[in-house]
Amino acid sequence: MFNIASTKIDKSKISLKEVIVVSVIYLCVISFILRVQLETGFNILTGDRYDGLIENSLLEHWYNVFRGKSAWNIVGYFSPYPNTLGYNDGYFLYGLIASFFRFSGIDIFLSAELVNIVLRTIGYYSFYALCRRCIGLKPFLAITGASIFTLNNNLVLQSGHAQLLSVALSPLLTLLLYRYMLFLTSGNSRKKAILYGSASGILLGSWLLSTFYMAWFFIFFTMILTIFIVLISYWEKRRHNESFIRPSFNAYEIIIPAIVTLLSFLPFLIVYLQSAKKVGVHHFGEVLSYTPRLTNLLNPGDTNFLFGKLSQHYFSIFPPNFQLGGEFMVGFPPVILIVSLVSLIYFFKNSAFTIESVLIRSLLLAVILSLLLMIKFGNHTLWKLVWELVPGAKGMRVTARYALFLNFPITVLVVYFLGKVARYKYKGLTIILACLLIMEQINLGRSQWLNRQEQLNFIKQAEEPPPSCRSFFVSGQRLDESLNKKDDATYNVYAHNVDAMLLSEIFALRTINGFSTFNPSDWDFGFQPHETYISRVDNYINKHHIQTGLCEYDLYTSRWHTHTGISTLPLKVQ
Repeated sequence: MFNIASTKIDKSKISLKEVIVVSVIYLCVISFILRVQLETGFNILTGDRYDGLIENSLLEHWYNVFRGKSAWNIVGYFSPYPNTLGYNDGYFLYGLIASFFRFSGIDIFLSAELVNIVLRTIGYYSFYALCRRCIGLKPFLAITGASIFTLNNNLVLQSGHAQLLSVALSPLLTLLLYRYMLFLTSGNSRKKAILYGSASGILLGSWLLSTFYMAWFFIFFTMILTIFIVLISYWEKRRHNESFIRPSFNAYEIIIPAIVTLLSFLPFLIVYLQSAKKVGVHHFGEVLSYTPRLTNLLNPGDTNFLFGKLSQHYFSIFPPNFQLGGEFMVGFPPVILIVSLVSLIYFFKNSAFTIESVLIRSLLLAVILSLLLMIKFGNHTLWKLVWELVPGAKGMRVTARYALFLNFPITVLVVYFLGKVARYKYKGLTIILACLLIMEQINLGRSQWLNRQEQLNFIKQAEEPPPSCRSFFVSGQRLDESLNKKDDATYNVYAHNVDAMLLSEIFALRTINGFSTFNPSDWDFGFQPHETYISRVDNYINKHHIQTGLCEYDLYTSRWHTHTGISTLPLKVQ
């Protein structure tokens, strides 16, 4: 329909000075993000006692896979069910990176934190490259965009869900897709078109197997964007009475990347389609309860550096049923919203028919439609159409997380608009806006609650399981925690199950325990009421006929025992 190769791209070489400046700013950004870790000598890490350890167990699963100790699609928990990787995000790319650190001798918890750092590094530099090479922005604005994207106010308080950090892959995949379209439509290099198209498919397939939410959001947004590009191009061609340009490309440049992409999707499809049949999907009533109101999207949070006090004052007047905390802390700071609104007016007022204008207007409309789709008005939302019609939508519960992804295209729009403003001799205003846009992304909240040394001690005091053990379950709770949290409902559901998940990967031994996004239909391993816990375990054991080789690990004493169904007896480790 149009030739993407006709766009103007900054092809100038990046100087050493530019590399140094970009890297210095990156170090400032990442140091702020990691301030708690740096202050504690990397003893307090991203995540918490529950979700943090679940992630660690899944990363360790991939380490076991690469060591030949586990099947790739069967994690340690929910024994004897097969294909258990599909009960949660797969964390494949995370595990691949973490395994590099684990093979280097770094402990399981620090390796997980280093994965987060690697992802943020990829996000920062790929966003910078996107701004410089694809959009043609000057270094100052490219740094501004990369800083806004990496600091990301509305992601700070959600970083305990480490899978959401994979939004950092968005600019990298966009770069690959852009290069693919560039070579595809220009006809200059068939090999490069095939290379970039195949690389895009491999990354997207790996992303889906790693963190479903952000990968699906990328696909969904790209679908909306593509529709608008086609519609606006068609409209403008008709309005200007121009004929359509047929790009010159070979069929192999589409067929080969398509085949590679399909093959890359197969592991994801094998795992998650089977899991969906077993455990079902999220009901819309549950999805609706996690759909944000406009209020949520306008609330930058009371720990925002510039607007925290204002937010605390204003949003405190809303009733509790507006759910302003938790998963709903996804609001955008005001300056980026105002600049986005001004850019909307500017780009539609100045609408000359060029490939550049088509792309930017399509991007604006895709963002607007995305926001309209995800907002809840009373108990009604257009997201129901998405949930019913778009494949994969029923696998997601927290619609509010789409706002975390939308920070990416919104930031692209804003820095592109600033580039336009700077061309009209408003350089001073551009600098002021850029500084405000970066500063308002600074959030003083934290999501670092996982005590590394405590968790290392927990692993160290666990003795090796007896050779006769084929699987196990846990009984009791950690001695140093249980006395203070015996009446904590969340603790009594999560803690012992999460401990079992972690130990199952440490010892490469499957456990019947576990807790995930989806649990098996016969899962009944909450600790309370503790008087019936063992009998519920026995019911599960008898149903699945796994009495042989089943061991019991007592979290209270850190010892292995035989299981009789009535009491625990010491089991000597050979």
